[in-house]
Amino acid sequence: MAQPGKLAVHPKDLGPRFSIAALLGFNLAVKLLWLGVNDLSGDEPFTMYWSQRPWPDLKDMLLTEGRPPLHFLITRQWSTLVPFEAAWIRVPSALFSALAVWPLFLIARKLGRDRMAWACALLFSFSNYQFGCAHEASAHALFTLLAIWSMWIVVREPGAPVVGWSGILALALLNGLLTWVHPIGWLLVAMQSACMLV
Repeated sequence: MAQPGKLAVHPKDLGPRFSIAALLGFNLAVKLLWLGVNDLSGDEPFTMYWSQRPWPDLKDMLLTEGRPPLHFLITRQWSTLVPFEAAWIRVPSALFSALAVWPLFLIARKLGRDRMAWACALLFSFSNYQFGCAHEASAHALFTLLAIWSMWIVVREPGAPVVGWSGILALALLNGLLTWVHPIGWLLVAMQSACMLV
């Protein structure tokens, strides 16, 4: 029995916590491996080049590029802290991809049960596409993380998608960041709005 003034943790509540911790640990281990094996490809040379340019040049590029600046800014800041090598520049993408399994597990558990949550999380963890996103210095992994987190806020309370000002502010912040990562973020914001209205 819990002592007065102390909160008791019910054994049923420990299951999801251990599940999430195990999934996060597994995803971190898998997605941080072999980051430097593949050569730079796709948009990676472009991203790495601009991460090293002076601020005035980067600002001019962002104004004409047509892509939102958040990923470029994160890559630029990260590149000042680590060696300028492909493996190190890809670490944020690996971390973003690994963290995305957390809200995904919560969404699937809310909409189904533990089996559904584990199935979704494991499919995500072993997805070749997600593995590729984790090993690429691009905005895809960050977009995935923000999109799943914002959807978790929408579905966590049935009948009342966003509860209180804290939920509204969290959703606004996540969706604001989402649209700063990729323009398609606006489509997700529109879909969420439609779901909440329905």
